[in-house]
Amino acid sequence: MELETTVRRLLGETVGPHDWMSVPAKEDLRRYGMNSLNCIRLVVALEEAFDIEVPPQRLGIRFVSTIDDICDLIQNIQSGTLMI
Repeated sequence: MELETTVRRLLGETVGPHDWMSVPAKEDLRRYGMNSLNCIRLVVALEEAFDIEVPPQRLGIRFVSTIDDICDLIQNIQSGTLMI
């Protein structure tokens, strides 16, 4: 749960102010202002917060379009099970 809470906090810092705690984890974040520019800012923030490196093949809004997608991406990178 701490992972998801941190992701939601970072969304507020990069995508913009919103009640991110109330956004369903499977909801498309483009409905809440996610675009290609703040997507890159989010990825940078995720890399810094979780000490990970998102591979170039996983950059782009389609890989972080929901909170669940973001959490899965982080967990897969941390565990070494990311399929590229």
